[in-house]
Amino acid sequence: MSQVPAGDPASSKGDSSPQTNAYDEGLDEAFEAIRSLGNHHLAEMDAVIQRLKEHAQACQARTYQIKVEGRLDASWSDWFNDMTITLDRDTTTLTGAVADQSALRGILTKLWDLNLALISVTRI
Repeated sequence: MSQVPAGDPASSKGDSSPQTNAYDEGLDEAFEAIRSLGNHHLAEMDAVIQRLKEHAQACQARTYQIKVEGRLDASWSDWFNDMTITLDRDTTTLTGAVADQSALRGILTKLWDLNLALISVTRI
């Protein structure tokens, strides 16, 4: 089993900015602007708006539970995008929102870099 020191992970951190969702914030305003253009081709515009809404919902963060062999101290939570870290004997479980597949890959890469064996990844 791998054992990661309980030291401060901050020295290992890369820059991470808070995730903003400007896409969602401006989505409704964009829909209203499209609708305000007039009744010409309104049915087509409504179909496009519906597809945009469906896309926006699909792009929202999903909750994942990632289990690895080894022990990670809770102080590593910040380095793993503020995921909740729980320990059960020699297994660590990280649970939290992941913005997209790229962010998920980043988390898995960090676990790989720490030499922690992956047990499972579950979208919950």
